[in-house]
Amino acid sequence: QPHLSDLLLIAASDGHDVSNHFYPIPDKALQNLTTVGLQNIEIIKALQILNSEELQLFSGQGLVNSDNRPILEFSAPKSLYLNTYAENLRELLAHRVKRTSSADLAMTCFLKAMLSFYEGSENRYQSSLHSAMRHLPDWPALRQCYEAASLKAAEQHYQKGDDHKSIEILTRALNLLKSSPKISYSLGFLYQALKDWDKAINLYQKTIEDDPNYFQAYNNLGTIYLGTHQLDAAYSVIRKALVLNPQYDEAHLNLAYVLMKQKAWEGAEIEFKVCIKNNVQRSAAYNGLGVIEAIK
Repeated sequence: QPHLSDLLLIAASDGHDVSNHFYPIPDKALQNLTTVGLQNIEIIKALQILNSEELQLFSGQGLVNSDNRPILEFSAPKSLYLNTYAENLRELLAHRVKRTSSADLAMTCFLKAMLSFYEGSENRYQSSLHSAMRHLPDWPALRQCYEAASLKAAEQHYQKGDDHKSIEILTRALNLLKSSPKISYSLGFLYQALKDWDKAINLYQKTIEDDPNYFQAYNNLGTIYLGTHQLDAAYSVIRKALVLNPQYDEAHLNLAYVLMKQKAWEGAEIEFKVCIKNNVQRSAAYNGLGVIEAIK
């Protein structure tokens, strides 16, 4: 897929018209091409270089990558951009006029965050994004970066076994973002792992309020209700997860457990089998069928 930092060129070694080599461009691909100014075949043809001398003249010492199709991607412009990006940011920050408006302060912090990212400093990156968010919390691009950085930092601490640090990072992020289904869901997951049912339930409910289609939140909420013997509530929310995603094998498995608790053996058997159909590696579903067979 082409990106704004890519350069595309269509060419043929014998200099003939290459338009006949093109299949109809799919809608999704056409949309991507449009973003870089290639709305139709005429524009693509206008960018052709028709012989090897002109190709060498154009690319110079730059690397040329080919996939054996009439599309060549020149890596030189993109590589040059990436290699000088950090230095450009330093220059921007050094010469930036100091102003005190929220937008200017947020932009300065954001530039510092981008520089930290390219320098490989995760802590400074996260800290600078947080500072930018405090100045301009409604900036969409900033919100997206901050959300992703917070989730990544929390995941790193979670993998190290530091659940409390993950909770601290995500709680701070949610307080600034106010609404972030991914973060509220992740917080709910962490509190559920710590068996803090009330906080987990509240966070899953917030996730659903912010994004009614977040089917994983319904499922996890159902597992809490199941574990606390609220079977009717568990059945209701897990069914909602399956309405949103009928192939969600985790929800089929949990619904089967609810039905077993209710001694609805036939329904539980059906759900276990659907779970296996969607994921043949679900050993728990096979075990559940074995239990039902023994009861029968």
